Amino acid sequence: MPFPEDFPTYPDKQHFVDYLEAYAKRFGIDPVFDSSVERAEYDESIGMWRVKSVGMKGEEVEYVCSLRMASCGCRRKCGGGGAGD
Repeated sequence: MPFPEDFPTYPDKQHFVDYLEAYAKRFGIDPVFDSSVERAEYDESIGMWRVKSVGMKGEEVEYVCSLRMASCGCRRKCGGGGAGD
């Protein structure tokens, strides 16, 4: 999905967030936030990925999927001296 025609050459944070939200809505992507990937292993017996994540309250979830993606949130405000400051 290309950027909209009216996007500036260098989109700011809000333009990019709006784009990602529209992208997720268009393709039916329901991202999961505030959790960490503890393990990701390819299960050759079923030809799928098994991904175990742990939420901020310790809740564990295992996803079984054909594709996987993880993001580090590196532009997050870190409270002084972090990459996002």
